[in-house]
Amino acid sequence: MTKTRVQLATLIALLFCCGGPLFGQTIRLRKEYRAEGSIILLGDVAEITASDRKALAQLSRLELIVTPSRRPRELSVGEIREFMTLNSLKPAMYRFRGSASVTVFPRRGRPIKSTKALNIRGNVVDTAKKIVTKAIVRHLTRRSGQKHDWQVSFMVGKRNAERILKATGQPRVKGGRAPWTGKQRFWIEIATGDSVAQFPVYAQVTPREFVVTTTRAIRRGQRIAAADVELRPAPPQLRGAQVVYHLEDVVGRESRKSLATGQPVDSRSLVKTKLVKRRQLITVYARGPGIMVRMTARSLEDGTKGDLINIESLEGKRRFSARVIGPQEAAIYISPTVVSPKRTGREGSAVRPVSRTGKRTRRSR
Repeated sequence: MTKTRVQLATLIALLFCCGGPLFGQTIRLRKEYRAEGSIILLGDVAEITASDRKALAQLSRLELIVTPSRRPRELSVGEIREFMTLNSLKPAMYRFRGSASVTVFPRRGRPIKSTKALNIRGNVVDTAKKIVTKAIVRHLTRRSGQKHDWQVSFMVGKRNAERILKATGQPRVKGGRAPWTGKQRFWIEIATGDSVAQFPVYAQVTPREFVVTTTRAIRRGQRIAAADVELRPAPPQLRGAQVVYHLEDVVGRESRKSLATGQPVDSRSLVKTKLVKRRQLITVYARGPGIMVRMTARSLEDGTKGDLINIESLEGKRRFSARVIGPQEAAIYISPTVVSPKRTGREGSAVRPVSRTGKRTRRSR
C-alpha cells in the first residue's frame, strides 16, 4: 500500500514539475505582430513548443486570418482555440501562455485596398471569390430564410484561391450568426482529393431587398395590373426611400404620375382605385349564416376596396352601411342574433309542449 502511494506521488510530481505530455506543449501568444504576408499564421503571432515535429509544423502553418488592410485586428486566445478545433488540432493538449490576445497590424507601406495589392495576378483570385460568394449567398439564404440580393465583400489569399480552384466539388460554408448582416465570419470547407481543408473568411454582408419595379411604362391615372410590375433587387441609392416591397400593395391601384419602365414604385405615387362612385347604382350582397341576398342600391359616396360607405335602397329610400368588395359591388354582413322567447300569447311567443290529452304540460328545464 505504501509503495503504491509513493508511485502515485512520484507520478503527480513528474506531471506538475516536468510538465508531462499535456502541459509540456505550450503556445505563448505575443502582444502584437506586424504583418509581413497576406495570411496570418499561428507561427507568426505565437511561440510554439511541441514534442512532436509534425504537430509543431501543423500549428506553425495554421492559417488564422487575412492580413488586415488598414486597421489593426485583435486576435484572442478563444478564436485561436476555435481555429485549432476546426482543424482537428486539439487545443486542450496545449497550454496557452503570454498575452490573452494579439494585435495584428497591417503591413508597412501602401494600404491594401484590394486583392490585387497582395501581389496576386491573373484571374485566380477573382474566379475563386465568385465561387465562394455564391456558396456564401446560398448559405445565408438557407439559414436566414430570406431571399435577398446579398452583397458579400471579403478577401481571399492566393493559397486558398488555388485550393478552391483545385477542389473536387463546390465549397461548403459554415458559421455566421443572426441577423446575418454586418461583419460575419464564415468557414469555407473544400475537398481536394482524399483530404478536406478549412479556412476562415471574414466578410461584410449587406442585404439588398427586393422592391416592386415597373415592367412597362405606366401613364398617369392608369390602373396598375399584375403584368405591369415585378420584384427586383433594390438599388443601393434607394435605401430609406418610400418604396413598395409587396406586389399586392400595388396591383389594382392607380398611379398619380407617369412611371418609366424599370422604375421602382414609390408608395407616394399610388392612389386607391375608386371602385364605387357617388350616385352610382351598385350591387349589394347581404350575407348571413347560410343565406345571401342580392339587391340593387344607390351609392351615396365614393369608395375604394375595403371602404365602408353609405348606400340607399331604391325602394323605401332606407339607408345602410356597406363595405366595398369590388367594382360597383358592396356587401352587408349580418351577424346571427339570438331572440329570447316571450311567454305571452302574442305572435312569436314560446310554445309549450302539449300532451296527448290536449292539456299543456310543464316545460322541462
